[in-house]
Amino acid sequence: MALPDAFAENSGSPHFATRRQRSPPPAGTVSIVEFDASVVAEYRQRAEPYIDMWRDAAPSWLDELELATAPPYNRMGTHSLTVEDWFQIDERQEYERSLRLRLVDERKNDVFAVLPTAEDAAIEVFELVRGWATARGLIGPSTVVGDGRHPLVEAGLLVQDDLCIMNRRDGHWRLDGAFVCFPSVWRLHDKLGLGMAAIHQPVGHHDELESRIDRFFDRMRAGNPVWRRNLSLKPTHALFLPISKAMMTSDSLSATLSATVPIGEDGSPYWIRSERQTLTKLPRTGAILFAIRTQIAPVSVLLRRPDIAEGIVTMYESWDEEMMAFKMADPNVRTSLLPWLRTVATGQPMS
Repeated sequence: MALPDAFAENSGSPHFATRRQRSPPPAGTVSIVEFDASVVAEYRQRAEPYIDMWRDAAPSWLDELELATAPPYNRMGTHSLTVEDWFQIDERQEYERSLRLRLVDERKNDVFAVLPTAEDAAIEVFELVRGWATARGLIGPSTVVGDGRHPLVEAGLLVQDDLCIMNRRDGHWRLDGAFVCFPSVWRLHDKLGLGMAAIHQPVGHHDELESRIDRFFDRMRAGNPVWRRNLSLKPTHALFLPISKAMMTSDSLSATLSATVPIGEDGSPYWIRSERQTLTKLPRTGAILFAIRTQIAPVSVLLRRPDIAEGIVTMYESWDEEMMAFKMADPNVRTSLLPWLRTVATGQPMS
């Protein structure tokens, strides 16, 4: 399938990087293998806009969290979704888009990769996302987009979601393309081309996932998207966290990603990080678009929602050691943050 005219000028250039052979990073950038605390800090966005956003209210998306106790340890927890609500746009769009543009300019090889098997799906994603944005007045029908960028990148710049393309091949659904600027402790090039079991390998009880997810994806139909939401607690507000779980506890990242000071009365320095994830079967190519909208708020918002704090504590305490080890790579979550959450939930002071 030919590229749309807006992208034709770069159509002869490779728009993909395989796990064995990657196109070299642009001049002046640092390879993904050289990521350390300084890189996370360099691209860490200002916290104030997000603190101000929730200064007087708790985010409504807290009520979408599925705080179910284990077992089972991994749930799909999907809900039907209308096309109108496919993406959600808020006042942080331009602020976050500026960070995405900077990452595209300076670290493109770390946030974007598309295998040849996903090129047609990437074009379809762009057409569908542009149509959605145009219908809602986010862009004009005659607005020129592209600027030589890959269709998947351009689609990702129209919304606030990271975009991943899943293809059914070699017996499994595989991650064949993605534009991911706000990964939550994972790296695109570690996952590219892999099936669901390998993608989720660090996840506690991941052995339960692949066949279940593959069957779910097989049953999906175009025109019937679904959504789900997850939750994590991080000692940083940085949206750009392309690091592995092993690096979370390494000395080189401790200054950025470990809470080395006593937890504050407001729960600082911890943040709630939640991904609103949508799954959409593409009608033309049959691929699945996995879109990830990352939303953050300081844990202090739970002072207004002790019921949510209680739900988080109950969920965490139901996990076995395998799940605890995965979810709590930062040991301070267990030793400092959970006791703080209990005090919020019960109204009793920390002992």
